[in-house]
Amino acid sequence: GELDAVRAFVTAARADGITDAVLLGMGGSSLAAEVLRSVLGCTPDWIRLHVLDSTDPAAVSSVRTPPARTLYLLASKSGTTVEPNAMASHFAHVLQDAGVADWASHFVAITDPGRSFDHIPHNGELREFFLNPPDIGGRYSALSLFGLVPPALAGLQVTDLVASGRVMARTATKVSSTARPKASSCGVRRCQVKNSSCSRKYGSGRVLPRYSHCPGSVSA
Repeated sequence: GELDAVRAFVTAARADGITDAVLLGMGGSSLAAEVLRSVLGCTPDWIRLHVLDSTDPAAVSSVRTPPARTLYLLASKSGTTVEPNAMASHFAHVLQDAGVADWASHFVAITDPGRSFDHIPHNGELREFFLNPPDIGGRYSALSLFGLVPPALAGLQVTDLVASGRVMARTATKVSSTARPKASSCGVRRCQVKNSSCSRKYGSGRVLPRYSHCPGSVSA
């Protein structure tokens, strides 16, 4: 499956002498990988993961990895996000200036299928590409290919991470509906004070608007 493809990709990258990987992404495309790297770190003797989620010149210039032994992960759900595409263009020039002839093969794309992939520059020359399910939004992508491919390069056991997520999903679905608050008791408030400003406006005992404020209101 997809995790097998990720593991094979990581194994091949390490066998080819890749020492560093730079994730180029913004927002949900890079946040999960950044959190996992910050919390769990990189496994010793594995590929070092760097996360670049800013086009600030100081941040971009701070990435000083050996170009010939670096992979650049272009993460973009739409394939047209300006910032990661600008970063990719910058590092394409870095590779060319370093004399790397097959510079496009140092890029990996993580994107959605279809037109998103079509928008990725030089997509026919990439080392690898991963097509994420298009119905997963960026902010929910931690356990998708956006969140799993970068930390896998750094030695994180993504199979265990996904397994833990499945356990949590099964546990959540077993929660009894009786343990959940009834919808009829949520946010229903009535004014009990006669001649108050809200009773004059809405009528005493009437249901108040959800976000109204009245010192005489009580929950129904």
